[in-house]
Amino acid sequence: MNALKKIVLCLALLLMGCSQTVTEQNNPMPTFQAQVLNEDLLVNGLEGTEGLISVNTSECNDCAEVQVGDIVEITYDGTIAESYPAQVNGLSMKVIEEAEAALMIDNWFYQGEDEMTLTFFNYTDKPIYLLAIPVLEIWEEDGFVPMETQIAGCGVRDIVEDEYTITLPLTEMFPDLNDGHYRISFNISKEQEDSTGFDVSAEFDYQKAF
Repeated sequence: MNALKKIVLCLALLLMGCSQTVTEQNNPMPTFQAQVLNEDLLVNGLEGTEGLISVNTSECNDCAEVQVGDIVEITYDGTIAESYPAQVNGLSMKVIEEAEAALMIDNWFYQGEDEMTLTFFNYTDKPIYLLAIPVLEIWEEDGFVPMETQIAGCGVRDIVEDEYTITLPLTEMFPDLNDGHYRISFNISKEQEDSTGFDVSAEFDYQKAF
């Protein structure tokens, strides 16, 4: 009888161990995909979590080196701080798609400032062509909506070898700028100046000064 009880107890312990393993496997740490927007790891969530997110990597044991424009997969501890931007504690980060070029704004929050400083990064081994007119979009409920540039031909046309910084007259180009979340994009090309290339973009917030 004692031997039978021991067998039953052992089976119960084995089943408990199996149950715990299955639970851990079925509840992995959450992940999401995002694009890196600046060197401070402000990212734009693409899949799994959307919107601007600041990633804290102080507890990250497996964070790959990333550059602005990279598409990354971030594993975090499951907690999202309800701030703006939102904040997560990253546990691991891996690069899914390396950026060929990127655009970074020196400050993602503008309060009534007239000028915007942007830096273009070229990660390829050949020059890229930066084409003229910026496209500005404002975030609305269902996504970004394009805005019209008020000054025709106001923009930049140049070649980016490695890193290139420009300053745009923000409120002069867009005099109807109101409070909101925006995305500014430029078209660039790796081949020739008049060929269709791809867009680089960066996001920022704007608030009128009172």
